[in-house]
Amino acid sequence: GYRDVHWKKTLGGRKSRTILNQDGTRLLESSQDGVVKLQGSDVGEVIATLTGCASQGANPIFSTDGRSFAVVMADRSVRIHESTSGEETAVLDGHRGTVSKIEFVGNGSRVLTYSLQDKSVRLWDVMGNPIAVQECLGDGRRNWTLSPNGNLLAVWLAEGSVRIIDTRTGIAMASPC
Repeated sequence: GYRDVHWKKTLGGRKSRTILNQDGTRLLESSQDGVVKLQGSDVGEVIATLTGCASQGANPIFSTDGRSFAVVMADRSVRIHESTSGEETAVLDGHRGTVSKIEFVGNGSRVLTYSLQDKSVRLWDVMGNPIAVQECLGDGRRNWTLSPNGNLLAVWLAEGSVRIIDTRTGIAMASPC
């Protein structure tokens, strides 16, 4: 995935976010006008330009292996793209609010999306198939966490309990609380 996000102001005064993949061969630049550019390692090399992206919400993110990336769209979907060409490979559609966070899980074969607006956490395979949907506590905080290896997801529920979900299967386990 990415861990290095930089903000800069463009010539027009707009902010843009820049995310570099782990091996430094690809760069995502997203701007406030809803455009995301996939760039190569050569200066000025634009591989793909995506329009209709959300100007607010989650940062675009590279998968852990750098082969794909995810972008939040203005229509509340998340689109998965291949990093070599920028070709769209999947659409994750189901949130009723803007997606606030995207996270590739485990080896990058699953994607976790969270919407603060619709108060849900969703787990998908990278082909766009839903694995699990869980409503969570909607108090304005991030109300979920992944285990260090990405195999378990803990979600705080509105009634005060915690639900543990196996991210490999989408099955809820017995709650520790």
